[in-house]
Amino acid sequence: VVGEYVQNKIFKDNKSFSRGIALVLLACLPLSTYGLGAVLKLTAGPIIYIGYPMLIALTFANIAYKLFDFKYVKVPVLLTGVLALVSYLT
Repeated sequence: VVGEYVQNKIFKDNKSFSRGIALVLLACLPLSTYGLGAVLKLTAGPIIYIGYPMLIALTFANIAYKLFDFKYVKVPVLLTGVLALVSYLT
């Protein structure tokens, strides 16, 4: 999904899908090399407790969109964000 986004939106279909994937992999390389501990130190606080569950919900919604043509992506992400916010504040 991210590779298609890079190809279509950032490169405006001027570059191949392979170049988009290569760019995404290069951007992810430093984070994957230093491990989750370093990433968590950079994104401490509400980003971890609210943002990550929303990103996971968005990932599953995008997979459901590709596999089952699930079009209601915003609803699960919003519900996950609200639940994570309530859980973080209590």
